[in-house]
Amino acid sequence: MRVTSLRDKSLAEAFPGVRRGVFFDASEGSEQVSLLYAEIAPGAAIPTHRHWAGQGAARHAVEEGFHVLEGTGVVTVGAEERPIEAGSFCVMRAGEYHTIRNTGASPLRLVAAFAGTSVEAERKVG
Repeated sequence: MRVTSLRDKSLAEAFPGVRRGVFFDASEGSEQVSLLYAEIAPGAAIPTHRHWAGQGAARHAVEEGFHVLEGTGVVTVGAEERPIEAGSFCVMRAGEYHTIRNTGASPLRLVAAFAGTSVEAERKVG
């Protein structure tokens, strides 16, 4: 078992206005799940993307789920858009493009989990 804290890891800028830290994935010794923490600044967004894991013939799309700890925003999955706030949970189906945007005046803080390790994001072009 491994227990960690936000104090144990520094956050890095993943995109303009978005800082994150990966707490569990293959590089951290996890074999089946990835877990990260993200902070999205007011007005900022995580670019539209979807997730993949595995290599070659084993490459497959993976689901992502997240829980909002603080703040307000909008999650868009495909053409569907929904408001989110502290206490919201969301699951994005495997292979679907999605984005999360902060619509509030304070940081949007969330914890996300992926079904798999060594998960890669594929940004939507155009």
